[in-house]
Amino acid sequence: DARDPMGSRSLEIEQEVLNKNKTLVLVLNKTDLIPADNAAEWVKLLKNDLEIIYKIMEKNGVEGHVVCFTQNSKEDSLANLLNLLKKFCKGIVNGKKKKISIKFGIIGFPNVGKKSIIKSIKELKPTDDEVSSKTAVREVLLTKRITLLDLAGTFVSKEASDSVILRGKLDVESLFNPLPFAENLISKLNDKDLIRFYRIAAFETPKDFLANLAKKAGKLLKGGSPDLSTAAKILILDWNAGKIPYHSPAVIEYESGEEEEEEKEEEESMEDE
Repeated sequence: DARDPMGSRSLEIEQEVLNKNKTLVLVLNKTDLIPADNAAEWVKLLKNDLEIIYKIMEKNGVEGHVVCFTQNSKEDSLANLLNLLKKFCKGIVNGKKKKISIKFGIIGFPNVGKKSIIKSIKELKPTDDEVSSKTAVREVLLTKRITLLDLAGTFVSKEASDSVILRGKLDVESLFNPLPFAENLISKLNDKDLIRFYRIAAFETPKDFLANLAKKAGKLLKGGSPDLSTAAKILILDWNAGKIPYHSPAVIEYESGEEEEEEKEEEESMEDE
């Protein structure tokens, strides 16, 4: 999701793909929801990040591939993706250049737009080109040498539950207490954007915002107090639907092992004292 690339990116799955010696392509989806210059910065940063990972894995000279995708310019997006896939069909067999056949799948968290991309790709070919399969994976022949693996695309992650919910992975309506997740989201968003989108008064705290939103939506409890829980669900659902304007700065931060070791040493030192 171009609005929050690092929040919707799974380093866990990327590492699994690379460990199996497969080619990895990052697709930056929904780029029409963010400023063009922000999208360009993310493409450059993610491409560089992939190339650093390749160097760490001693795969020097391997290019990092990042493709933008938007439904507003679907034809151009598809052309860019297919042109990249066609390049992968130019392989080397027994030391000689030779055209090879490839299969590719699209994997990612729910709510990042996988289905819309797969649907757009499948529209290039009629359904009778699908190859039957006994598994949950269906194969769609796009060209003579390129086959799409139509995967379910959902996987289990070890990440924090708040990030999962904010991407729509869990049923928001069934949440016992959505307030912590809504407050987390409010802290990421711009106050002016929220005020403008919901047409509510200025606020100081997340709870103030949710109270204003509940009153605006007519969601009140007995006695007339605002229903903060329902307001929190409204906010999260609007976020998942891509209605709220937001884009994250192009920055990638990783915790280094050295910093973690230093923190442990400091804690042990304090305990000794």
